[in-house]
Amino acid sequence: MTQKQFWNDPYLTALETKVTWVQSDCIRLQETIFFAFSGGQESDAGTIGGHPVLEARKSGLEIDYRLADARVPCGGTHVRRTAEVGKLSLKRKNIGKGKERIEIHVPQ
Repeated sequence: MTQKQFWNDPYLTALETKVTWVQSDCIRLQETIFFAFSGGQESDAGTIGGHPVLEARKSGLEIDYRLADARVPCGGTHVRRTAEVGKLSLKRKNIGKGKERIEIHVPQ
């Protein structure tokens, strides 16, 4: 659940927090100072990580932010076929709370 810091301090203008969810050009934050559109009141305007916020909308107890020009790199290496890197070792690990981690190792 997004912690809504705007209820604690409505004059707060900056906040350092973590991104908890990413899907396309939308993100969710651990805590926020952006009020989302609700009950006819418009959402706050501003930036997150230097990206303008185009829309802030409620999604249950969360707030989804649609950002302008936001791209999240996967951080991985892309190969055309596994022959380019050789033999692989895969390890799947359930880290709890419905999350899994997949580790890929290239033997030396």
